[in-house]
Amino acid sequence: MDNNLIRIRKFSIVMLVLLLSIMLVACSATEGEQKTPPERNETPTAEEPIPAPDFLLKNAVDEERSLENYAGKTLVISFWTTWCPACKYELAEMQKLHELTIEKEMNIVVLGVNVLADPREKSKEGVLAEIEARGYTFENIFDEDGGMSIDYYVRAFPSTYIVNPEGELYTYWVGALDLESTLKILKEME
Repeated sequence: MDNNLIRIRKFSIVMLVLLLSIMLVACSATEGEQKTPPERNETPTAEEPIPAPDFLLKNAVDEERSLENYAGKTLVISFWTTWCPACKYELAEMQKLHELTIEKEMNIVVLGVNVLADPREKSKEGVLAEIEARGYTFENIFDEDGGMSIDYYVRAFPSTYIVNPEGELYTYWVGALDLESTLKILKEME
């Protein structure tokens, strides 16, 4: 079976489950009870630790990276594409975070995940040229088949996930995060 067809089917199933979950939550409110989304600055966290999905992707110099490479560190994972305006803003903020983590010797790693599988995305060479042109020095890996994006349920760009040093998902954020908000979330983890 064609890999694109398999990816499309997996994506469709994930989106259907997500849609049904949203409908179930929205419809489960009893009469008089109003469900409101959390405030934008609230950090949604799991009551039970959720292991972060493992991955095996290559970076810009074709070295394989997996979750194990970052064991014992807090990992800030930003899923992005070059065509996404909000991604450009967030990646500039992630660059500031990366520089701060080096300066302050923080146990935090910023990891960009470019979703090459997105049909609107540039070629890998085009993405690498943009990384260089924008001066991003934090590590980026490439989700060429969309598998990591599916495993992390990415539904919009940018999407940011924070993994604690134990390899558990601490929180996620859909939409652009700025440095101040990211630092606030990281402080809440302590």
